[in-house]
Amino acid sequence: MQGLPEYKHRQTGIIFDKVPGGTFMMGSPEDEVGRKPDDGPQHEITLSSFLIGKYEISQEQWESVMDSNPSLFKGRDLPVENICWDDIQKFREETQLVLPTEAQWEYACRAGSTSSYTFGKTISNKDANLKNESK
Repeated sequence: MQGLPEYKHRQTGIIFDKVPGGTFMMGSPEDEVGRKPDDGPQHEITLSSFLIGKYEISQEQWESVMDSNPSLFKGRDLPVENICWDDIQKFREETQLVLPTEAQWEYACRAGSTSSYTFGKTISNKDANLKNESK
């Protein structure tokens, strides 16, 4: 999210982008390839501006709050992983941070696009590291 105002959480150093509010169509159209029944119906959503984390929470940031690191792949700057919902709730309580709503998450991920992906209607191995589901 280049060019958006950034904010740094004092306790953890987590950087947030301020996403401007707006209106978008949440969900996927009925004719979208790979659509699941709970991906719709599409409906218009209007959001006020909100903050969302610019990066994954690093192991260093997690440890500074939780005094532990459950990650299997260790590295101060690597994202924390191998955490459960209860741990996330404890982290949120300690930091007074909130998770984005489903609507905020989809709005941020869409980045103003109306297609399935921000880069178009389909995804391939050129766009992401995909597991071949046909095997």
